[in-house]
Amino acid sequence: AQYVLCTPGLSYFRNVPERITELVAPEHWVHSAEISDPTSFAGTRCLIIGGRQSAFELAALLAEHGAQSVTVVLRHSMPQFTESDWSWVGDDLRASELSPGWFSCLPEERRTAIGRRFWEEGRLRLEPWLAPRIQRHGVQVIPQSEIESVCALHGGGYRGRLSGTATCDVEFDRLILATGFSVDLSRVPYLKNVLQQIVQTDGFPRLTAQFESQSMSGLYFSGFVAARDFGPYMGFLASCRFAARTVVDAIGARLDRARMRR
Repeated sequence: AQYVLCTPGLSYFRNVPERITELVAPEHWVHSAEISDPTSFAGTRCLIIGGRQSAFELAALLAEHGAQSVTVVLRHSMPQFTESDWSWVGDDLRASELSPGWFSCLPEERRTAIGRRFWEEGRLRLEPWLAPRIQRHGVQVIPQSEIESVCALHGGGYRGRLSGTATCDVEFDRLILATGFSVDLSRVPYLKNVLQQIVQTDGFPRLTAQFESQSMSGLYFSGFVAARDFGPYMGFLASCRFAARTVVDAIGARLDRARMRR
């Protein structure tokens, strides 16, 4: 192939805190992205680590499908159950499409402010329809706390010691990590033979305004892996149309030039 578009998605980039998982048997912990059947947790005590929408949605689903108990532990303050405002994202995506490289050309302060706004909408707010579902099923939420240590119980299950605002123990059978994702190109197995040739920053590939690798001609990246140069929009479905048009137009133009030379 003359051109390759890599869209590795999120599965390779699951953020897994090893200091916790090394204390829990592999069959007893799972990343939230791997869960598709909440009924498989029926009758178990579930401990969810994480404080964003996915953590609370999963808590409601597990409780509604028969989990014996569900506890959510998050490092930050409790988010508010209120509507998020993403209305401004459409204008930014249109700017990116009209002016390729728009985000990377912004001043550092503006890029930081955009990232902060995404964080505030996604971290500080939860969809309001979740509140009654969480409350109805008695989901326990412990904010501003972290798992300090874990030990196995003789009768089965585990006991987690919390530190922070709450200093207490939580007993659980299954540990669920709603801990998000962290891009690291070295985790993508099919890139291992060219990894050293791809210029990167903090695990992200460095890209041109057309999503092409700056160091490997003909190699393109889209999706969350392109977020460093194209902004946090790339972690959301809303960016798909803009990214697809940009990449297809770029490759199409190169093919047209090649045909003209022939």
